[in-house]
Amino acid sequence: MISRGNAFAAHLRDPSSFTVALSLTSHFDTAPVHNAGLADGVQAWFISGSRTVEGGPTPPELAAMVLDGGGEPVVTVPLADRDRERVLSDLHEYRGMGVRNLLLVTGDYPREEEEGRTPFFDIDSVQLLMLLREAHGADIEIFRDFFKGVVVSPFKKLEEELLWQYAKLERKVEAGADFIVSQAGFDARAWDEVVRFVRNAGLQRPVMGNVFVPDLATARRIADGLVPGLAVPPALLEKIASEERRGAEGRRETLLRAAKSMAVLRGLGYDGALLGGRLSGGDVGFVLEEAESFSSRWMECLEETTFSEERFTCFQPGAGGLNSDELRPVPPQKRPGVMYLFSHFVDYVAFGSWKPFFRLLTSISFFCDRRPFWYRVLWIVEYVSKRPPYGCRMCGDCTLYACGFLCYESWCPKRMLNGPCGGSVDGFCEVHPGKKKCFWVRVYEELKGTAERPGFVSPPIPPRNRSLDGTCSWINFCLRRDHRKFRR
Repeated sequence: MISRGNAFAAHLRDPSSFTVALSLTSHFDTAPVHNAGLADGVQAWFISGSRTVEGGPTPPELAAMVLDGGGEPVVTVPLADRDRERVLSDLHEYRGMGVRNLLLVTGDYPREEEEGRTPFFDIDSVQLLMLLREAHGADIEIFRDFFKGVVVSPFKKLEEELLWQYAKLERKVEAGADFIVSQAGFDARAWDEVVRFVRNAGLQRPVMGNVFVPDLATARRIADGLVPGLAVPPALLEKIASEERRGAEGRRETLLRAAKSMAVLRGLGYDGALLGGRLSGGDVGFVLEEAESFSSRWMECLEETTFSEERFTCFQPGAGGLNSDELRPVPPQKRPGVMYLFSHFVDYVAFGSWKPFFRLLTSISFFCDRRPFWYRVLWIVEYVSKRPPYGCRMCGDCTLYACGFLCYESWCPKRMLNGPCGGSVDGFCEVHPGKKKCFWVRVYEELKGTAERPGFVSPPIPPRNRSLDGTCSWINFCLRRDHRKFRR
């Protein structure tokens, strides 16, 4: 294993510096590697964890190129279609090469027509952080030495989407995240919202903004909804088209907007910026030089770098079109639904604080666990009582209580148990845009009957033991075979 100091982590944690990183590849890019050179003034190079071009270099090959050039690679670790064993194996490989920086993301939902099979999601980013934090044996030195980043998306339109993004960010930090990267977007007020939330929540983690410079073809793909988690407002799309038509002059305007965006991020208090897009080495140098020249007058750049659409905001408006520290009011708490009240009552009586029934259920579980016939009887009772109202799949590790008594195994294509991914659009699921609500939007709506500002009702939940599939979750709960056994 290669061992040396982590210059990227040291630079990002230094409050007197502003860290610049460059995206060599993005997961949605279909062009060859466009930022392969190691440019001056750049402290790290972000690499997609998936091969973006057929026949192009693999992520480990790109990481090796950066390391050979004396740079610091930051490898994105997507979790789509990767079970935990493969993810951990990949991390072993990267650490053996000398990679010390990771960006953990759920990853986009693979299109079934492209893959020819149903995509698979085994763990989420919170659960991967938990696995790395709780490493033991030889893995302690390997996994705990990583400098781990996570993503937050402040560009959501609805209260039900945005507040979950921030709640999940807190959960990621609790699970062991070391730095934060904002999703790419084009709204200075949303940029301000992220650093303001991090500061007010006391998360004490460095934050990087994301300055993405799309070409017209990529911008149109994003505007058409083909890149989950990103959005290009119509006004910006029109501007990009105009700039591309005007050739060199228009290109200069595009790069100046990126430079002004970096100056704004620095002025807002970000610790660094991730620069990405179809950029040559000369483009990168130009953007960094111009960003420095705008740094003292970044407030003048706010209007030119903001292409906002109407959306819910976490904070009340403040000076200069940014935010104040006062939270924005939310709609009042609504009355809980009948099904939620019934489910909560049953959960409280059978599995909660009402000890007599729980002790009885535990005794029944011990009895049935040793007798196949009675085990099957209890399994059937559970199935019949949970399948119709909840769509239960008998996963053996029930977490209905943590998700507003909705089943994530049945209703979330990505199996997001510790909060939403960043792919929802206007409250709809990334996989079923305009047709099916995001699972966590539905959870928020259910929990709105319990609090004005709903949040998580359980600690972070570790990866599910899939060997429990098809077993009786009531027995697993009472005999502490499910995720509760990991709680301390």
